[in-house]
Amino acid sequence: MNPVTDPDGSATAASSRNAILEAELEAELEERRSRPAHPDLEEAARLLAGIDGEETDEEREARHAAYWISRTAYCCYTRSCGHVFTDGDVIHLRRLRPEFYGSSWVRVPFCETCVSGFHPSWMEMRTTPIACAGGCGALVSSWGLERFVACSSRCAEITQRERRLVSHEPRACEGCGEEFTPTRSDARYCSGACRQEAYRKRKLVAS
Repeated sequence: MNPVTDPDGSATAASSRNAILEAELEAELEERRSRPAHPDLEEAARLLAGIDGEETDEEREARHAAYWISRTAYCCYTRSCGHVFTDGDVIHLRRLRPEFYGSSWVRVPFCETCVSGFHPSWMEMRTTPIACAGGCGALVSSWGLERFVACSSRCAEITQRERRLVSHEPRACEGCGEEFTPTRSDARYCSGACRQEAYRKRKLVAS
């Protein structure tokens, strides 16, 4: 696969962040190539993407790559800029509703150079840059009352997965009294059966 390029066609900067994203993109494309054909789903994707006529393999791969890049805060949103973010760059995030996303509000990344040309209030109200929670190597800064800890949908999903995998200390089930290791911090019962039994008991007491 050729290196992912920014909008002006130049090769990306060599950094561990971009190397990881490019490897993930290649794995994503390879996984899509190996999927069995599903005409109905492919037709739906083609219509959603606004494609008129049959889509070639190259066009389909380019569309998948563009979608992946849009989910990874890969480059600055300003079309005339196209700066590709590398390790240590500050990604300034703002929630917008771009035309190609329909009615959905999405986090949009801007580089330091573009932000410096915005209204001075942006720099005055921005948050102190913090390391992206997804561990991609970039720094994240928000504006106003918005608070982002991840630079993109990809990094937000990674953060959520890691939170769900956090281990907790064993505790006693409030239903049967047996000790169990919860998978979430607010778990009170060892199983669905104990949770349902506790619910029935509460209903009986209430009646």
